[in-house]
Amino acid sequence: KTRGENLELFIYRTKEKKGMLPEFELEKEFKVGQWVESPYFRFKILGENGLFDNSVIGQNYFFIFNNVDEMEPPAIEYEQVIEGASVVKYSTEGNSISKMVAYLNEVAKAYIKREIENKNRTSINTINFIDEQLRIISDSLAQTERQLLEFRRNNNVLDLEIQSEDILKDVLSLDNQKTLLMVKLKYYNYLKDYISKSKDLKGVVAPATLGIEDPLLSQLITQLIALIEERDALMFTANAKSPLIDDLNRKIEKLKKTIIESIDNVVYATNISLRDLESRISTKSTKIVNLPQTQLQLLNLERKYKINENIYTFFLEKQSEAQIAKAATVSENEIVDPPTMVEQKKPKKKQNLSIALLLGLLFPVGFVFVKEMLNDRIIDRQEVERNTNMPIIGHIIHNTKKSSIVVKDFPKSAISESFRAIRTNLQYYSEGKDKQTILVTSSVVGEGKTFVSMNLASIFALNGKKTLLMGFDLRKPKIYQDFGLINISGISTYLSNKCDINEIIQHTSLEYLDLVSAGPVPPNPSELIASERTDLLFAKLREMYDYIIIDSPPLGIVTDAYLLMKYSDAKLFVVRQAYTLKKVFSSIAKEIERNKIDHISVLINDIKVEDSYYGYSYGYGYGYGYGYGYGYGYGYGYGHGYYDESAEKKKTSVLNRLLKI
Repeated sequence: KTRGENLELFIYRTKEKKGMLPEFELEKEFKVGQWVESPYFRFKILGENGLFDNSVIGQNYFFIFNNVDEMEPPAIEYEQVIEGASVVKYSTEGNSISKMVAYLNEVAKAYIKREIENKNRTSINTINFIDEQLRIISDSLAQTERQLLEFRRNNNVLDLEIQSEDILKDVLSLDNQKTLLMVKLKYYNYLKDYISKSKDLKGVVAPATLGIEDPLLSQLITQLIALIEERDALMFTANAKSPLIDDLNRKIEKLKKTIIESIDNVVYATNISLRDLESRISTKSTKIVNLPQTQLQLLNLERKYKINENIYTFFLEKQSEAQIAKAATVSENEIVDPPTMVEQKKPKKKQNLSIALLLGLLFPVGFVFVKEMLNDRIIDRQEVERNTNMPIIGHIIHNTKKSSIVVKDFPKSAISESFRAIRTNLQYYSEGKDKQTILVTSSVVGEGKTFVSMNLASIFALNGKKTLLMGFDLRKPKIYQDFGLINISGISTYLSNKCDINEIIQHTSLEYLDLVSAGPVPPNPSELIASERTDLLFAKLREMYDYIIIDSPPLGIVTDAYLLMKYSDAKLFVVRQAYTLKKVFSSIAKEIERNKIDHISVLINDIKVEDSYYGYSYGYGYGYGYGYGYGYGYGYGYGHGYYDESAEKKKTSVLNRLLKI
């Protein structure tokens, strides 16, 4: 897709401007390497050096046609290495080392290429001239040969007499001289036409190239080429209307007229010589007597054939010489050392390094100090250990999967491995028991305890253990939605003695995993949990299931979790990286330690490890009753072929890494 307004049309081939285009727009699909054509331009994009691979699919790229008048090449400085020597050093400055090196390389290559092209111009023009003459003469030679063969086949011709044979030799010798004069005339006519009409006179064919000895004409052509080269060299540094260039143009035009006059004189003299030869040939031919008519005809055909053959052979020899001369052309210049960066002029390296060193010492120290002072959230494992004596049972890594029950939907993922590790560590709290009740809580909302509860219950069920997940969040029941179940009856209705235990148990899509949802929101959640019906509920459920996972409300908001702790064999206190407040966590941890609650461990959630092969995300959230709400996201990833991961690794900038210090 391309568009533009008030565009200046410029022909790069002839370097001419062709007016303005008010408006232009083109939208069409093209393949890489295909010509993009319109009435005003023609170009193609080459996908070289892996420019277009799978990483650029779907990306947008653009380029601009620059105004020719505004395009200025970098200035090049030339310096003679040693005075009087033929070695020249050239240099330039720019913002891109690779670009400047490539530019100097191309300038040097273009200079050498131009030198070879200038040297070969004469050879190329000579070959073209000879090719044209060979084409013409080959037709005549072939026609004469056919006529001669046909005449010999149709007529019986006797051998010539001795006297007539001697005269014939003289005639053939004169024919050879005539042939050379005819070649000269062809060259002179070509030379006159070339000098009169051609603009590029440096490629003119010199007389000596075709074996024509004409010292005066050769000298004039050499002078003409020298003047043209002098003018072209001056054009690089002077304006086209400069007096020096005007003077050289006048000299060139004057010398061209002199050469044309010299050619006219030579052509005139050559025509005289040619007529003299033709007269002598005619005289000699009349001396051949007593020959039958058929023999005379044969003689004329043979003469004609030999003339064409001699001309053809002559041009073939000159063609080979010109081709050898072209192939043997080498440049008198060469690149001694390829361009390299000698020194950095801008910016001032030592000065900037000194400033950078000073700032590099002060800024990170100050930044880390200020950030540490302002940071009020738990970032790493050490901060957990500084605020509590509770053991850390494990961690859950950051996840970007679009699923709240990751271990069920992505059992081979790295986050599933995190939950398997937690499952293994929880066995140390079982004290040899086959059955276990686990409570999951946190300090405040948004730390991921419900996410942990669902996936922990799922990981036990995947291990073939009959597992029950209990949503004891009676104030805001929502866990049933993630399993696609209903909440008509549940814990609140059972504790209110409105239904039987079998009526509140729902089967999930995962084998061995059942769910007891919170049920309708009651007016007195804490009182219901503290009732004797709760004791009865857990007594019956322990007989039915191997593992019971309790998803309780946060400790820092309501007391429900404390009421439920007596029914659990192990307690998991979920802490979320870069989310849990240090003061809140420390306060709750001290209260737990004062109450001497046993078998409680810290589970660190939402660990982000951008600098390793991890990168998965998860989003989940809900509002919490009594005027507060929460939502949380989790994640972690694992790569390198061990796990079934498809998410892309997210790159972290240096600034983001500093912000996480």
